Amino acid sequence: LARSWWDRYRATYLVDRVLLVGFREWPPGVERKADLDSGPIVAGVGAAASAFGIAAARAMGDTALALRLEATANAVGLAAAADTTSGRAASSTLAEAIRFQAAHQPAR
Repeated sequence: LARSWWDRYRATYLVDRVLLVGFREWPPGVERKADLDSGPIVAGVGAAASAFGIAAARAMGDTALALRLEATANAVGLAAAADTTSGRAASSTLAEAIRFQAAHQPAR
């Protein structure tokens, strides 16, 4: 059941633009602004959805996707460090907690 849900979620919400890989915060066709829970949204890709997607990918044994999501998160984090507002969001307690949880999710 979990594999079926993961496959459907990935097929519907994953945005893969080679250099930008992440999960949509909102369903396809729904475009909303970022809120406190979503974090920044860039080109439809949500920071929180993508961060939680790292742990989900690891839990589902989708290691290749987890590594790509982590690489994107690291690149975005470096870019955000140059911008005061984005840098604060990227280093917030919530952002750090999400990264910690994702990094410590055991691989399958």
